[in-house]
Amino acid sequence: MKKTHAELDMDGTGPAVLTPLDRASQWLDDRYNPVFVKEVRQALRGKQFRSAFLFTVIISLIVGVSIVLGGADATQWRPIGPPFFVGVFSCLTIAVIGFVPMAAFSSMGAEWEENTFDMLILSRLRPRHIVHGKLLGAASQALLYFSIFTPYIVFTFLLGGVDLQLVLVSIPLLAVICFALTAFAVGLSSLTSKRAARVGSMIVLAAVLINACFGLIGSMAGLTEMSIDMGSDDTKVLVPLIIVLSIVVAGFSIVIATSRLAHFEENRSSGLRVLTFVSAGMFMTWVTYANSIIVASEFCWLMTMMAIAGVTIVGIFVVSERESMGLRVKNQLPANRLLRTFLLPWLPGGGRGALWLLMTLFMVCMWGAMLSNGSPSGLAAIFTSTPVGVAHVNSGVDMISATVAYALLYLLLPTAVFSNRSNALQRTTLSRGLIPALFVSGLIVPPLLGFVIGDQNLSMGRHPGNPFSVFERIDNGSESGTLVIIMGFTALCLQFARILRGILEVVTAPSAGAMASPVTGVTIERVPSAEVEQSSEQDA
Repeated sequence: MKKTHAELDMDGTGPAVLTPLDRASQWLDDRYNPVFVKEVRQALRGKQFRSAFLFTVIISLIVGVSIVLGGADATQWRPIGPPFFVGVFSCLTIAVIGFVPMAAFSSMGAEWEENTFDMLILSRLRPRHIVHGKLLGAASQALLYFSIFTPYIVFTFLLGGVDLQLVLVSIPLLAVICFALTAFAVGLSSLTSKRAARVGSMIVLAAVLINACFGLIGSMAGLTEMSIDMGSDDTKVLVPLIIVLSIVVAGFSIVIATSRLAHFEENRSSGLRVLTFVSAGMFMTWVTYANSIIVASEFCWLMTMMAIAGVTIVGIFVVSERESMGLRVKNQLPANRLLRTFLLPWLPGGGRGALWLLMTLFMVCMWGAMLSNGSPSGLAAIFTSTPVGVAHVNSGVDMISATVAYALLYLLLPTAVFSNRSNALQRTTLSRGLIPALFVSGLIVPPLLGFVIGDQNLSMGRHPGNPFSVFERIDNGSESGTLVIIMGFTALCLQFARILRGILEVVTAPSAGAMASPVTGVTIERVPSAEVEQSSEQDA
């Protein structure tokens, strides 16, 4: 049936032909994120945003006038650009770092308190649409603040005493941090629907936002007062780091919120795996860039070990997942066997999570081992004060290898013993609890045993269960970490059967367009969506 772009005239005289602008407006209303539209309408009609916006504008006006009048009464002339810049920037920071994330937190929490969350889930909206709508609504509020304050911040350059590079860097950097904290607020608000827990989450968020506001305002005031060169090596290293960390925080917050809103049978793991892999690559890219400026091998090794630690933290949740895929995930598998093989590490499942962990750690380990080294300069003085030699390079590679071995040992040993093949939540919780318990017991139990039997090495913490002692001995050249690597490889061998089951589940799963019942095992053919739409049109 052919669609006609017309609607009834209000006077009843007949259909009125729609203009292209009207059709475009209707298409946006139907296709655009309805949660975003709802958030913008509620913000503009509500008292919270209007009061906060009016309060911020009035306070900034008072601050600006006070600074100008104070500069006019001074006996000795000084440029009023720096204090004016700090004052206006402080008001903008309080608005976009304090008010906007808290409004996003309250908006996400209102869905739970007003019992409208179930209505959103029953609609055709996907969890990512809900999360993106909340973020877009908060972004529209932040955009209004930036549109008001940005001209005044740029104007401070003409008042003298303010570097134009500082102005041009501070505004985009503040926008990135605002986005990261807003996403963090949405993710934190989605963790629980209980009022008592939400009060605790709000206190945590308020503490984070207050510290962020004071930190940004204090840092910007110091940069303005000291007139730091924005083209220095330290600035070239720190500014990209802030951007990378903000993107990582925002990405993880969005993935967590989306996973919390998704159904239990949906794919709630692939997004976390892809984001962690990409984040590790971004962080190692920054390490490579920073190393080209700093040129310090100890810096590279330390940052690589930190990246491995971050991957390990995410791996706690990935490798302890239930073994089998959800019914909806199985129904979305591609028919191409080669493509399925490529997607193996990214699909849900504890065995495939172990494969993903091994792949990600291998990428970070090889990247860190291949980074160049040289003489320290600039920020490198924090990490080293001596030229880099062959012994230092070998010890750095050994430390990276030992860190990977410890990650494999702590994650793969408990999950190999308590793998969740029966899809029981208790086994998943047990394996996740055993991972930090194994780490803590490795630090505490051997020293206690050493005091009992009178072994000085054990009582002083010199044993393979203490990673810090092992790292110290590797750095001194007295140990190469061979025993730790053997322990990690043994834990990996225990995961062989688990990884094999995960691979066979994907390879032998029903082809695209069919799904098997987890209870009866009967394959149910899925009717393609195109045929469903064609059948509906024929019935009409």
